[in-house]
Amino acid sequence: MNTFESLLLFLEGTMERPTAFGWFHLLFWGITILCTVLLCVYAKNMSLSGERSLLFCYALLCLVMETYKQLVFSFEYDGTAVAWHYQWYAFPFQFCSTPMYVALLAAFWREGNLRNAFKTYLATFGAFAGILVMFNPDSCFVEEIGINLQTMIHHTGQIILGLYLLITHKTKGVYRSILGAMGVFLACVAIAEVMNVLFPLSGIDQTFNMFFISPYFQSPLPVYSSLYPGIPFALYLFLYILPFCAAAWMLYVLRYPHLLSCKRTIIQKNNDIV
Repeated sequence: MNTFESLLLFLEGTMERPTAFGWFHLLFWGITILCTVLLCVYAKNMSLSGERSLLFCYALLCLVMETYKQLVFSFEYDGTAVAWHYQWYAFPFQFCSTPMYVALLAAFWREGNLRNAFKTYLATFGAFAGILVMFNPDSCFVEEIGINLQTMIHHTGQIILGLYLLITHKTKGVYRSILGAMGVFLACVAIAEVMNVLFPLSGIDQTFNMFFISPYFQSPLPVYSSLYPGIPFALYLFLYILPFCAAAWMLYVLRYPHLLSCKRTIIQKNNDIV
């Protein structure tokens, strides 16, 4: 075992597997609420450069911890020998993986409609996905301390970042923004589905189920696990996409209720950058 492998073995320290709404879970709920309030109060007027730095720092932290997760999941030590086996089920392109990529894009993308769509995606789809996991985290918890920290930091981070962007009006509050966010979501779904369809051609005999919408593997998600193959796959996919888009829309209009009004939203020309 070399020095790097010894370090990984050390980082695989174990703990009693956390439970939903146990002390470990509640600790991160408290951190989530505290950090969201502090950001919204003390950084509500954050400059554009500060906003970009925040997005970059979140993305970088998630990418570093995701790299750690991939290494730990691929590393095996039986007490005598080390073996490396990549676990394709853990490939980092699930729904909750996307905020770290989108945040990285938003950190560097020029000002305009696409960057605003990225931020709106983080504020709606990203925040909603994180909230879902934080209310039902059982499948994310394991016995490795580092992995439990990784999953909590990742998901609470996307809630904190998303709600901050939404509450402090870092998104524009116009139809174009939420429709753009839905476009980002559909693009991510399309990428995941292409990978799901192409993966069996690799000849690797492992589970590969990005976004849990593969036509070849059962979904572990509640309700969806019993839908397919009982219904046509196209309908199954539609029933996956629709609730997420509806939830993102509802979250957005809760913050910008004027979007439900028939009155035309007036936007200053210098704030509506194409």
